Amino acid sequence: MSSTINVPDDLDFKDIFPTCYGEYRNAMKNKSNIEARSYTSLCNRINSLVGADDLGFILPCQVISLYLERINSNTIYHDKRPCCIYFNYKLISELKRHNCDCDKASDCFDKMINEFAGGKKLSGVCKGYIKELEGDILNILDKINGLYDNFEELKLNSKENCEYARKCVTKYRDLLEICYKGNNKRFCGLLEIFKDEYNDHMKDKSACYDVPKFLYSSYGISRWKVVLASFIVTFAISITILILYKYNIYDLYLQPMVKKLKKIWKTKKKEQLKLIESFEHICRNLMDGIYRIEYTQVGY
Repeated sequence: MSSTINVPDDLDFKDIFPTCYGEYRNAMKNKSNIEARSYTSLCNRINSLVGADDLGFILPCQVISLYLERINSNTIYHDKRPCCIYFNYKLISELKRHNCDCDKASDCFDKMINEFAGGKKLSGVCKGYIKELEGDILNILDKINGLYDNFEELKLNSKENCEYARKCVTKYRDLLEICYKGNNKRFCGLLEIFKDEYNDHMKDKSACYDVPKFLYSSYGISRWKVVLASFIVTFAISITILILYKYNIYDLYLQPMVKKLKKIWKTKKKEQLKLIESFEHICRNLMDGIYRIEYTQVGY
């Protein structure tokens, strides 16, 4: 489970995401341009050097070449550590993905930066930052990386396709659980930044009716408070339904629903579980409606 993941206290995620992540994504977008192709000869040599399957490491090599060149030459990256930590993560991921013959990522990187071909040499700007990452760190970086991948796709998608929004919500909730469990302020701070970006973007996604447009803050909330809030909301909704049923003009609409629910309540335990799931779905939809009303009131 995600709650078992230990978040390192000395890792400042908000310095890595979204800045260094964005730089690497830009390098991926430019992997077919002239600058990237200028590393082809060098990356062919490196592909053989690391013992990759077939020619699979050539393209990732071109991407990391562009990335390292960028953070080495751009003065905005006066502190190289965050982007080198991200490079360390991506290097290990690509070496594993292509079954490269490396006992240690640092050994492979040393070999890579010592190669020279086609007038090109891989930048050693991150030498000294390459180390083996523990499973928990790789896991947490994978989750954050996936969160931002889906968010970038959501922003790029011109159609009202809400699938990426659903993925963002799922991954955010998973990461929020880790935040509550570990209480790492830096990690939770990154989620706070993402939450604001997501909420700002989703306020204009009017067609995504079944996707939450508002994410909970990672600050000032504990798990028991979330559970308590959910109970209160569920109770309030139940009371509202009963009031509407007895005293409101909507009773003609609600009466068949209530009769049906009463019938289901008298059935087997298995069917009762289905009813609970049904109420949870109704609750989520009503909560999403409440959030939309709140956004309207504040001028969104």
